[in-house]
Amino acid sequence: MGIPLSEALVTFPDIFPPMYSKTIATAELTGRLDQSCFALAEQQKRQAELKAKIGKALRYPALLLSVTLIVIVIMLVWVLPQFSDLYRSFNAPLPAFTRALMACSQVLIQHAPSIIGIISSAVLLTLWRYQRSPSFRIQTQRMLLRLPIIGRLISTANLSQLFFSLAMTQQAGLPLLKGLENATQAQQNPIFRQAVENVSQNLQQGDALSLAIKQQSVFPTLCFQLIRVGEESGGLDHMMSRLAQHYQHQANSLSDALAQMIEPIMMVIMGIVVGGLVLAMYLPIFQLGSVLQ
Repeated sequence: MGIPLSEALVTFPDIFPPMYSKTIATAELTGRLDQSCFALAEQQKRQAELKAKIGKALRYPALLLSVTLIVIVIMLVWVLPQFSDLYRSFNAPLPAFTRALMACSQVLIQHAPSIIGIISSAVLLTLWRYQRSPSFRIQTQRMLLRLPIIGRLISTANLSQLFFSLAMTQQAGLPLLKGLENATQAQQNPIFRQAVENVSQNLQQGDALSLAIKQQSVFPTLCFQLIRVGEESGGLDHMMSRLAQHYQHQANSLSDALAQMIEPIMMVIMGIVVGGLVLAMYLPIFQLGSVLQ
């Protein structure tokens, strides 16, 4: 004897989040299984497209940053020391910029294991704290949300995911509180998860959804306005879907703007760093020529 689709999904929690099984279970009772499955697939598609777009926007700048760091290490560890013997043969004072880089080169060569150990320990400790400490995760996310474009991108991406989930559960016939519970479980950002939990608590105390959302700072005024219109018109699921699409478009636009902004900035930084290192190496030679003249 077979089991319902919703119960089958529960047996694979690593693949299907709890929101899936609860939404499907409600759809089985209301006769909207096909619509709910389509909505779930559409939500997954939109999230995958947005993640791919953000990853594409950050991939090239990350590559440039990695290449810049590798070039700096190579020039400080291998190239600059080969010029040091030539500099000593000049019997002339070196420019301050060159002396500073030579000092950095010596420190990097003599203490390379310690420097690598300190950096690795700091990275691992930060990752460990982020995984284990909720307060540290919240502080990190708050810091990211304050950044000019990255903060807006994180906010719009989370708002899009949240309203897609709520619209989908409303269309499936799930009660609003259950929909908020599912959205909380699906929400990975701790700040937005706490905001949704606060909204759910306010609803349990008798507040309207629009008023509960208005009290949370992570929701822009547009959310309150459209949710209130949806409550008054009886089209709450439609307004949630409109909000989800609106923030989806905003997230796509911001990811494009981020890519267009970061790439030239990284190129300029790379040019300045590499050009500065080359200048520091050849500046003593130019200075020696002027002294001989």
